[in-house]
Amino acid sequence: MAHTWTYSNESTMATPATPATPSPEQLPGKHVPDEFRQSNLKWMSYPENLVRRTIGMGRDTVRAYREELNDFSPSLFLEQDDDAEVCFRDFGAEGMPHRGMFKVCAGPRVPELSLITGMTLTFVGLSKLRAHSEEKMLKWLGIERTANLIITKEDPKSRFIYIRGPGSLSRLHLTRSMMTTILSYHQVMPEFLDFITNFGHQERPFDIRFSGFRRQVTLRRPPTPLVIDQLGRSGKQYQVVYSLKSTKFATQAKSEIWRMENAVFYHQFDIETGRAVWIVMKGGTDIYDRYRELTSADGRPEDKSFGSAEECFTASLAPHVLFCQWSINNWRQNIRWLEKSVQTLITNTSIVYLYSRIGGSHPSEQKMTQNIRAMQGFEDSAHEAIVMLEGNLEVISSLKQLYEELAQPGNNAFPPGETCKDELLSFINQLNGMSSGTRNMIMRFQTLARTITHNNTSVMQIFEYSTAERTLNLSNNMQNEAMAMRIITIVTLIYLPATFVSTFFGTDIIKYEDDSHPNGKYSGAALKSWLAISLPLTVVTGLAAWTCMDFKAMVALEV
Repeated sequence: MAHTWTYSNESTMATPATPATPSPEQLPGKHVPDEFRQSNLKWMSYPENLVRRTIGMGRDTVRAYREELNDFSPSLFLEQDDDAEVCFRDFGAEGMPHRGMFKVCAGPRVPELSLITGMTLTFVGLSKLRAHSEEKMLKWLGIERTANLIITKEDPKSRFIYIRGPGSLSRLHLTRSMMTTILSYHQVMPEFLDFITNFGHQERPFDIRFSGFRRQVTLRRPPTPLVIDQLGRSGKQYQVVYSLKSTKFATQAKSEIWRMENAVFYHQFDIETGRAVWIVMKGGTDIYDRYRELTSADGRPEDKSFGSAEECFTASLAPHVLFCQWSINNWRQNIRWLEKSVQTLITNTSIVYLYSRIGGSHPSEQKMTQNIRAMQGFEDSAHEAIVMLEGNLEVISSLKQLYEELAQPGNNAFPPGETCKDELLSFINQLNGMSSGTRNMIMRFQTLARTITHNNTSVMQIFEYSTAERTLNLSNNMQNEAMAMRIITIVTLIYLPATFVSTFFGTDIIKYEDDSHPNGKYSGAALKSWLAISLPLTVVTGLAAWTCMDFKAMVALEV
């Protein structure tokens, strides 16, 4: 089925006034409910503009989400779309004319074959776009913002949207207007905003340990504004959003480090039409590259078959497995690196201690302190990994639980549960395997943390023993010195009288000049002079000593 559409020459942000508002049936493009149209005209007020509000999503709650988005927007989004880049991979989309803005390819088997059909729109296998402006993104989505929003395109069978930044601590490569346009057009549940605060320009990781899983299931009696036949939306759908953590090896300042990485995954699936939406947010392009490889010509046919609703459902399981595998793969390398580093440090610590004992010296305080600090850093890394892996495990378990509930026997509201039973069983088994692997890694990290704690205790005991040994030696030396001082004091006291007498007789008080005067010559004036000088000096010296001792005692009391 082919259609021909023309695009308005009005600016995408223009809102010209019209004398009268035409009815939805009179508008060009796709016929969509007026509630949906008004929701997209108020895209900047997301999530207050959403058509549906579930239990617990009252006005106050939704307003709080919007205020939180207002707070984070300056650090989260670009101010202008000059450096914007949003990647789209659409399967089974209505074709777009090749005007130098996007690349349209035919068939999953020949993804690089150009298809140029002029102004005629037709279905093609794979369509790709890197939108570097909001205008290009709007044309790709088929949105014309006039006084009355015009939708010109039906949704593709599967749409993958990749939003990234240079890194986890950088702004995302899109403006807030672009983000809220995407979320409003696909009616993404407000809980999505819980997960995006990990991103944005930050000096240090903020809320990096947050992990979560949110879901919204509508299999019966969907809200009328969400039933949009001309867009291929039945309204019977389920939405999930979750975050997973991984780690990446990096070299910084000539040192080896492992950086924690966060990614957010949103999925929406229509159980009647089989249309799926994926929104992935992450710093870097590695997950985009993995998904591109998954749906490339060399990928499994089942992962890129979007014919019937059952085929679309089967194809929607593979990305979940891909994302969960990403969240556990690098942790294996991380635990091996940590175990090796810890073992090397333990060995070096033992060698330092043994050599010090052989040489009769004490372990270097600096070296021992460095080892303790390094061990403490490894222990912190192990505990951080445990927290993140436990979060991943909870997410994988919640994802498995969702699909087990959907596939329960007798759930007639979910037809793929019966027709795709084998694929669901295989999917759940893979999740079970990854859960088991994650639990195993958690136990390895816990064992490593206990090993580090035990080693730190041993090192501290060695350090304390060495300190105690040095203290004992110092005490012995002080005892020896005290004994020597006592001996000197005793000897001094023994010789003090003779010394005093010798000094006294060396003055002019008594003189022995020759043998003719055996009793010597006594001088009373000399004795008076000696006493006049010696006694005051003795008193002054005693007073000075007493004053110093009293001052020290007062200072000690004040402290």
